[in-house]
Amino acid sequence: PVVVLCHYRYSLRELHEDLKSDGDRNIVRYDPDSPSDIAEQEQCLKQYIQNPEGLLLTTVELFAGMQARNVITIDVGRLDGNAELRTTTFLVLITDRGFRLWGEKSDQELS
Repeated sequence: PVVVLCHYRYSLRELHEDLKSDGDRNIVRYDPDSPSDIAEQEQCLKQYIQNPEGLLLTTVELFAGMQARNVITIDVGRLDGNAELRTTTFLVLITDRGFRLWGEKSDQELS
């Protein structure tokens, strides 16, 4: 399981649509915009937590206080460090300046 954290909701919506069209993987998006979205998205989130397979897409703010083994953070122009502290094993940080990998066997910057 991988958690993908975004700072901006519009990026999350676009990313969700792109990933859904790219293959047959379990992708759960949690960023309810209206009361009608909350019940449906909470049910999907509960199912993901009970059986964590695939990707969980959410915002940094909604994931506050949580941790995951594998985290991808999409951070365009706003590095605050909070999202990077949400991972316990492997982190991919994607910014508008490139991306960087951190983990047990890698600590490298790629562009």
